[in-house]
Amino acid sequence: MSTRNATSPADFQQVIDRLKEVLALPTNKAVAELLGLTASNLGERKNRAALPVEQIEQLCRQRGIRLEWVFDGLQPALESGGLRVEEGAPPAYSRPLAPPLDRDLMSACIEAVEVALELGGQRLPADRRARLVGALYEFSLPQGQVNRKALPILLSLADG
Repeated sequence: MSTRNATSPADFQQVIDRLKEVLALPTNKAVAELLGLTASNLGERKNRAALPVEQIEQLCRQRGIRLEWVFDGLQPALESGGLRVEEGAPPAYSRPLAPPLDRDLMSACIEAVEVALELGGQRLPADRRARLVGALYEFSLPQGQVNRKALPILLSLADG
């Protein structure tokens, strides 16, 4: 059954979720913005199961997204040629999905991991060492400095 004429909020959300997936958008609000709607308007439409079909069709035409995929889940998601932006298309989601890289903190995390491995006599393959640095960085971001409490825990996990 096509969800072009959604019969429930769940059908409606499937369409929005497919748009979020193909456009790498984090929220319904981001989809609403690309469709030229407010988040509250999109929420009201969801409660009524009233898809903004015209706006969705226009966005899909502009971006090279197959309507059959958006409305029915039929693969592939993109037309041949991939995702595109035509002149006059709404701008892509402009807010960063992740905070910008704190280079000083990343350097400090790399150094902390290297020193800890050396002091502990541990040897890790490059890919595991990189994951360890990444995890330490994520734990350290809220404080803005290397999280020394998390380092031994992460080291024990990386060694196992």
